[in-house]
Amino acid sequence: MLSWRTRRQTLYIIIFLILLVGPFVLYFVVQKPGANCFDGKQNQDEFGIDCGGSCAQVCEEEVADHIVQWQRIFESRPGEYYVAAFVENPNTDFIAESFRYTFEVYDKNNELLISKEGVSKSNPRERFIIFEPGLRLENPERVFLEISGVEWIRDELYRQPKLSIRNENLSLATSPRLTANILNEEDDRYDAVEVSAVVFNEESNVIAVSQTEIKNLGGGESENIFFTWPEEFKEEPRICLEPIEVMLAFDRSGSMNDDGVDPPQPLSDAQDAARRFLSELSFRDFSGLVSFGTQASDPIDQTLTNDREATRRAVLDISILPEDETGATNLGEGILKAREELDGLITEGPHKEVLIVLTDGKANAPKDPGGEEFARTQALFSKSLGQEIYTIGLGDKVNQAFLRDIASTPEHYYFSATSEELGGIYSDIATSVCPERIYLTGIFARPINGN
Repeated sequence: MLSWRTRRQTLYIIIFLILLVGPFVLYFVVQKPGANCFDGKQNQDEFGIDCGGSCAQVCEEEVADHIVQWQRIFESRPGEYYVAAFVENPNTDFIAESFRYTFEVYDKNNELLISKEGVSKSNPRERFIIFEPGLRLENPERVFLEISGVEWIRDELYRQPKLSIRNENLSLATSPRLTANILNEEDDRYDAVEVSAVVFNEESNVIAVSQTEIKNLGGGESENIFFTWPEEFKEEPRICLEPIEVMLAFDRSGSMNDDGVDPPQPLSDAQDAARRFLSELSFRDFSGLVSFGTQASDPIDQTLTNDREATRRAVLDISILPEDETGATNLGEGILKAREELDGLITEGPHKEVLIVLTDGKANAPKDPGGEEFARTQALFSKSLGQEIYTIGLGDKVNQAFLRDIASTPEHYYFSATSEELGGIYSDIATSVCPERIYLTGIFARPINGN
C-alpha cells in the first residue's frame, strides 16, 4: 500500500504532465483542419487526390480527351492556304474552359513549314471547327492538330444551346457563296456565336471550310449569315438529294453479237457505258444487274449492293449464251426481276428506285400473252410502285413507240443509233436521275462568349 507521501508525489506528477501536455492536445483538437480539397489526400468523396466529387478540380480519369475527327489543309488562292479541323468534346458534364491548340503543316519531305497556335474552349457534347486562315506556304502536304493544356470544369446543369440553321443555299460560281439564316431559339442573348460551314464531295471528303462570327444574337432573334471562297472549288461537290437504288436490265440476246466482232461490239460498248454510269453513283447509292435473253438470269447477275465495283464486275461478266444466239428477247421478265429486287427493303428512309432498260431488239417472248404485252404489264406494275423507268433502244430494230410507252415519261426514253452513243446517253440518265445535289452537309454554330 502506497504511503500518503507517495500518493501525493504521484498526484503532483500527474498534474504536472497534464499542464505540460494539455495545451498541445487542446491545440491539436481545436486547430487540426478537417478533410478538404487541398490536403494532398484522397478523402471525403474525392475520386482522386484533391479532385472529383465535391472538389472543383477535375480528375484526369473523369474526362475523355477531345476527338479530332479530321484535319485538313486547303488552298484558298495560289500560294495561300487555310487549315481546319473538326473536333468533338465527347464529355456530357465537363466544359473545356480553355485549351491550347497547335496546327503543324509539313511538306512531302516531312519538313515543318509552319506551326500555328491558338486558344479555344468547348462545351459538353459539342462538335466544332478550329479554323486558321491566311497561311502563305509553298507546297504543303499534310497538317496535324495537337490539343494540350485543357482546363476542365464540371457543369452537370449545362444545357445545349438551341441554335437552328435554316434556308441554306450554295451558289457555285467563280467565287462560291453560301447563305443561310441562324435562329436563336433561347430567351437569353449570346454575346458571340461562331458559325462554321463545311462542304463535302460525293465521297464524303471535305473540300472547303469557312467560318464567321455573329455578335449579340438576342433571344428569339435571327440573322442572315454568309460564307465565301475566293476561287471556285477544285472539284464539284455533288451528292443526290436522296439515296438511289438502281437496277440495270441488260439485253444479252443474240442480236447484241450480230456484228461478228470478238468481243461483240454492241455488247462491249454497252458494258463500257454502263460501267461509266455506275462510277458516277455515290457511296450512298445501291446498284444491281439483271440480264435477259430468252429468259432473265436466275439468280440475277448482281443483287442490290452499295459496292459499285461488284456491279461493274457483273456488267463486265455478261456474255451471250449459245441458246440466246438464236433465241428470243424476254424484256418483260427482265423488268419483273428488276422490280422484285427494287421492291425489297434495302435503303431505309426516303430514296429513289430506278430501272434502266437497254435493248436492241423487239420484245418477242413469251409467246403468251406476247412479249410486248407482257413487258408493258410488268412496266405498269413497276411504275405503280413508284419505280422510275428509263428505256434505251439501240439500233434500228427496236420498236421505239413501245419503248417510249413503257418508260415513265416520253423523256425517259433514249434512242441510240449506234453503240458508240451509249456513253453519252448513260451520262444524261445519270444527270436526270440526280438533277439536284446537296453541296452543303454541315453548318455548325456554337456560343463562344457567354449568354
